[in-house]
Amino acid sequence: MKKSKGGTGARSGRIKSEKRRIGERQLKELESRILVLEERNKKLRKILEDKNELIGKLRRRLRLIPREELIDYKETRIKHYAKQLKEATRRLRHYEKEIRRRDEFIASLSRGVLVKKLDDLSQDEFINKKFLNISKDDILLVSNPASVSKSVISTLQGKVKIIITKRIPRSKASGFIFIKPDNVIIKESTFFAIADKNGIEEALKKKDVLKSIIEEYKKKRVQSTI
Repeated sequence: MKKSKGGTGARSGRIKSEKRRIGERQLKELESRILVLEERNKKLRKILEDKNELIGKLRRRLRLIPREELIDYKETRIKHYAKQLKEATRRLRHYEKEIRRRDEFIASLSRGVLVKKLDDLSQDEFINKKFLNISKDDILLVSNPASVSKSVISTLQGKVKIIITKRIPRSKASGFIFIKPDNVIIKESTFFAIADKNGIEEALKKKDVLKSIIEEYKKKRVQSTI
C-alpha cells in the first residue's frame, strides 16, 4: 500500500518543526550558559584585578620595608648613642666638679687641719671607715657621737682628743674634747673635712674659759659650805 504524499509531507513537517524547537531550546540553553560563563568571567576578572592590585601593594611594601627597618634601626641606634653621650657628659661634669672640689680641698689644707669624718662611733662604722687609718692626734668630725661602742671608745682614747660635732652628747666619754663646727669647719668632702686652725684654738679657749669658770664656781660653792 502506497503512502500518500500528503501524509509524508505532514510527517516531514513535524520532524522539521521538532528539530527546530530542539535547536531553539539548545540555542537558548547555550545562550544562557554563555551568559553565566560571561558573568563568571567578569567576577574572575574582578578577582584577578583585585589580586593583581594586592600583589602590587605587597611588592611596593616589600620594597619599602627594608628601608623603613633601616631607618628605624638607625634612629634607635642614634637615640641609644645620644643617651650614652648624655650620660657620659653628665659623668664628665660630675668628675670635673669632684676634681675642682678636690683641688679646692687641697688648697684649703695650707690654712687648715685635716679632719676625718665618721657617721657615729659604732663598731660597724669604725670598721667601714678603717681605710681612714685613724691615728694619734687625729681630729674627728662625727655626726652622731651618742651612738657609741665601748671598744671603739677604748681604741680612740689616747689617739684622738678633739671631736667636732653639732650634737655634743650629755654623757661624754673621758679623754675627749667636744667642740661645735661653727667657725671651725672650712670645707667638707665625703670622708674628710678641713678645719680652721684658729677656729679650733678659739673653740678650745672657750672650752678652757668655761672649764675654769665652772671650776671657780665649784670652789666657791665648796668654800661657802665650810
